[in-house]
Amino acid sequence: MKKEVLTKKTLLSWLVLHRIYLGDETNAISTNLPLYFSLFKRSSTIRSKVNNLYKSLTYQGYLMPSYHHPQKPFTITMNGKEYLKVQCGEWKQVVDAHLICMDQTIQWCHTSTEERIKTSLTETDFPFIGQYLEYKKVLPFLIMKVLQGRSEACSASDLRQQLLKQFGWVCSMPTLTRLVEELVEGKELILINQQPDSKLYERGNGDATVFAQCRTESIAALKGGRKKLEEVRDYLREHDNIY
Repeated sequence: MKKEVLTKKTLLSWLVLHRIYLGDETNAISTNLPLYFSLFKRSSTIRSKVNNLYKSLTYQGYLMPSYHHPQKPFTITMNGKEYLKVQCGEWKQVVDAHLICMDQTIQWCHTSTEERIKTSLTETDFPFIGQYLEYKKVLPFLIMKVLQGRSEACSASDLRQQLLKQFGWVCSMPTLTRLVEELVEGKELILINQQPDSKLYERGNGDATVFAQCRTESIAALKGGRKKLEEVRDYLREHDNIY
């Protein structure tokens, strides 16, 4: 059986299948999803996604039609139960790794030292961060902190690699470039080289109030993301070993 990478999409698929396994009526599943994970909001979009998942899960052999109850038109197959079990075990470890990453980053934001942290995430786990966390509220502060600890100027590309290496942050170059330019405008960073193809940046002597505000926003966003992870962790733990 193919093991799925943990993403918001695969988690939704797993959760829908699990709620069917537990006997939920299909017309209530999309409405009740936010009760389990605040990652998912009540909307017409989520209802459409859930309806499409019924077809997809049936096609994959995890569900089959049931005609015994009009509000429960599907029943889970043995393959579906195995899928629930395998992913639950796999994702518990992944979520724990994400929680460690969040804790390390929060701690790093609090400290005034330049000590580096080493993420326990694998490369395939990185993209999930941006799906449960408002990372655009975190990245400006991390960018300043990374540059604060460097004796040499670096490019936006170098910054992107450092964010990935240290924290597991996957950020597109257009987004990172925009954030860096905003920090330059606010004098938090200094543009050293004006050449378009080789712009280099270093930490500026910006307003200490701005730096402190960015730190506060960053920590608040990290804690918000951590809370969403805790919901996933607790749900997986609660329903482990029941298949």
